[in-house]
Amino acid sequence: MNISNTKLASYIVLAILLAICIFIVYQFGFNSMQESFVTLSTNGDFIIRDETHFSDFSDKIEVNADSAFPGVTIDNSLNSSLYYKRVNNEDLHFYNENDKYDWDSSTVELYKVFLNNQNISISDEDFDAYVDKLRTIYNQHMILELMSYETNRHKFLTSGVLVDGSHNLLEPWDESTMSLTGSQYIVKCNNNKLQKFTSSAAAAVGTDVSLSLLNGLSFPSGSCNPCDSLLAPDHADRYQCKYDLNMQKSVGLSGNGIWDKIWNSLTSSSATSSASVYAETTSTTA
Repeated sequence: MNISNTKLASYIVLAILLAICIFIVYQFGFNSMQESFVTLSTNGDFIIRDETHFSDFSDKIEVNADSAFPGVTIDNSLNSSLYYKRVNNEDLHFYNENDKYDWDSSTVELYKVFLNNQNISISDEDFDAYVDKLRTIYNQHMILELMSYETNRHKFLTSGVLVDGSHNLLEPWDESTMSLTGSQYIVKCNNNKLQKFTSSAAAAVGTDVSLSLLNGLSFPSGSCNPCDSLLAPDHADRYQCKYDLNMQKSVGLSGNGIWDKIWNSLTSSSATSSASVYAETTSTTA
């Protein structure tokens, strides 16, 4: 069933809230970075000569973003803006020509499946209009990261996964509805490493856990630290650890396609952007 205009408007309001949240996310994520991804240069394919030239681009983004999401403002200072630490010269040139950021077709499809997993039914026409609005303020990097926060992979790193006494990954941990019984424990990131928690109390102290013990966690490119995905955006190891997560209970958004896209487009320059889109299902493949 297609959503009504009223309900669509409610999702636009949600997008406004997300737009506000993105600045909170970046406040914590980017405050250690000293330089913008935007590079002033008179050479290359995507030239931005000086700060005056940069303001020609940033002013357009600010006007379009305010039109799509009234009340949302963007700091346009080149060297201190948290927003522009996630934007590069090519992004700006594309935006200048198209009045929105570039999302490739696989990212658009990932977002459609993401909405479906949130039980949001929307017509193709309304979806296209909604995506166009989002593209006035979020580039591809931003929307991928925002979607990733709702996936099992991110929950595994932050809130943790329930593990049984045989070290099988069972399901994402939810402290509001779950409790530990018997030999069960929680595995999650703490101090940038996976640790085992035998108590869900806030003051609980974790102990190091061997990655090879965890049935359901594997590494296609060799053992690495999954918690590196939570490092600051300027850290060289962020998003360098690719891992597979298979939990026994089918709950939540798997996140395979989103994370594969992140690993291939938000990693260091050695990564390629040719990741295929995987089906986002609530299967046991997280």
